[in-house]
Amino acid sequence: MTSKADEGLTNSVKTYNTTQMAKTWRNEISDTGQDNYLAATNTTTQSQIQKQLE
Repeated sequence: MTSKADEGLTNSVKTYNTTQMAKTWRNEISDTGQDNYLAATNTTTQSQIQKQLE
């Protein structure tokens, strides 16, 4: 049988873990967005340079 203190601690750990997962997920999303942005700007720059070279 678990005491109320144990239950409280367990719930705190669950909440903390969920929060960490949400933060990680958000960071991955923002990193992906940044990568997509960099890829897009990089492609644009490359095509502009290519036109200048022709």
